[in-house]
Amino acid sequence: MLGNCNPLRSYADTAAYERAFSKLDLLVTVEIAMTETAALSHYVLPAKSAFEKWDTTFFQRAYPEYYFHMRPPVVEAEGRRPRNPAFMWDWLKG
Repeated sequence: MLGNCNPLRSYADTAAYERAFSKLDLLVTVEIAMTETAALSHYVLPAKSAFEKWDTTFFQRAYPEYYFHMRPPVVEAEGRRPRNPAFMWDWLKG
């Protein structure tokens, strides 16, 4: 299961990822867009966008001092899209 990542276009040796993914019996991707990796998946589940969930930010407002920033959701999520970590944990537990 992959969540919010696109190894086929983001990591080194993407051809190796494509070969490996094609050998899987099941590939599930949780994603907000139909990426190259999602297109190879057996199932693509909807994810919340960064605007719909609590998230950390890497854009430091206090530069050059660095602090941990939590960003609250700014819009309400449509439908029933669970947070990725919670969904993945529930799925793994069965």
